[in-house]
Amino acid sequence: MELVYNPNIDTVALVTRDADFKPLLNKANEHGKETIIFGVEPGFSSALRNSADYVIIVGQDNSGTVEIDNKAGIREMEQIKEYDEEY
Repeated sequence: MELVYNPNIDTVALVTRDADFKPLLNKANEHGKETIIFGVEPGFSSALRNSADYVIIVGQDNSGTVEIDNKAGIREMEQIKEYDEEY
């Protein structure tokens, strides 16, 4: 939580689906930080989705597809390349 007060950090990204991290996201937003949450379905907390500036839902079907949602309501689908293919 201390990193939220650091002026050198402008973005906080979490990989979780647990709503216990909602207070951290809220505090980060209060301090003007951009917030990103990565999660998977099922069980991804709607409270977390509503607290973050950007929500990235990673697919479990091994297709490499992710769904990105931001507070502006823009939804897009992206294909992630396999790590092996890039390197």
